[in-house]
Amino acid sequence: MPKGSELAGAAIRSARSNLARLWPLWVLASLISGTSLIAGQATEVIRAHVHIYLWPQRLAYDLLVSVGPLLCWGLALRAILIGGRWWRVDRPLLEAVALVAGWNLFGLLVGDAANFAHQVLSPPLGLALSLGDMLVSVLLVWVGARLALWPVARLVRDYAFPAIRSWNLMRGAVWPYVVGAIVLAGPPAIVGAILYAPYRRDGAVWHVVAASPFLGLATPRAASLTAQLFMLRTGFSPRPAETLVP
Repeated sequence: MPKGSELAGAAIRSARSNLARLWPLWVLASLISGTSLIAGQATEVIRAHVHIYLWPQRLAYDLLVSVGPLLCWGLALRAILIGGRWWRVDRPLLEAVALVAGWNLFGLLVGDAANFAHQVLSPPLGLALSLGDMLVSVLLVWVGARLALWPVARLVRDYAFPAIRSWNLMRGAVWPYVVGAIVLAGPPAIVGAILYAPYRRDGAVWHVVAASPFLGLATPRAASLTAQLFMLRTGFSPRPAETLVP
């Protein structure tokens, strides 16, 4: 298994070789990121004025906001692994997105449960809970990484690929995968956050316009990283869509 930096380098080279397919998805992911930032800020303003924390609505909003980037992620994966008519929104794509979205929803529920516990516990117990939160966050990342190959298998129509196989194949590959994700997504995310920060203060939309391309860049980069990992751990070779079994 290559190091995380080597895996990230291979992902960047793969993204460059598939640039003709990936750049429209970068643009789409950037538009989705910008819209989400504006909508999220507006939602916070509404909550501040009505003094209500609408938990179910906020949870639904967070989940809905994640669907757009996940669709772009799935399409980018298909563009790299399959080619052909990668832009189709079909059952394999929706199944892959649903699996990842379901895991994201579980993470949101765990986070909300921790926030609620912080509000009702005394400070000493709250400190212990904070340490527990950190451990749970690490555990969620680790488990999510061990299962990362499963949605990709659904995307390429390998329906005989169970979750346990992803768990076994990712043994020893979690750390390189996490490091590769940090190397690829960290720099543009930091730049995007810096460019976006003034928008929360002055509401100037140009801050969102400047930040969105950097935040949107994470989607094709993450897809390229996952594609490289899937090929490396499973032996999958990119092939035309027409050769896949419907």
